[in-house]
Amino acid sequence: MVAATRAGAARRQAAQALTARRRITADKPRQCRCLAWAPSRHSPAPPPFSWSVAMLDSNFVLLYVDRPDASAAFYRELLGKTPVESSPTFALFVLDSGMKLGLWSRHTVEPAAQPAFGGAELAFPVGDYARVDAIHAEWNERGLRIAQAPTDLDFGRSFVALDPDGHRLRVFAPAPQ
Repeated sequence: MVAATRAGAARRQAAQALTARRRITADKPRQCRCLAWAPSRHSPAPPPFSWSVAMLDSNFVLLYVDRPDASAAFYRELLGKTPVESSPTFALFVLDSGMKLGLWSRHTVEPAAQPAFGGAELAFPVGDYARVDAIHAEWNERGLRIAQAPTDLDFGRSFVALDPDGHRLRVFAPAPQ
């Protein structure tokens, strides 16, 4: 009975310690302290360290492309921007929002990837339905492949074009409130 009480107390202490380590601290609201250990009869004591896992924030999209130079020319024309970095295997654009768009040769990306084109989209929000239609007309005149003409969907008005490698480019305006 005494052994069972001690074991129960030890489990409660371990659970409290684990919970305390996972709390988000007030001075570092985007960081949590996580412990990579769970109590068991084989490892009764915690290791002498704990990991601090920072919350991540992404602002960089990489597209694997067949020819970075051709894709860079396409996006230079589409975005009206010059790449901030360019090499035979990679090009990088920085958009006004701060997002970075990297175009990496699918032949040299490491580790090698087996991309499935069309499984993701670059989305470009605009202010209203008329702007969606105007950009569609402009991109159509430029010869971009259109996968979906302007359509009213449950979230608003949208159309989808394709870049030279088949990546989807969605332009949309949210539905009026």
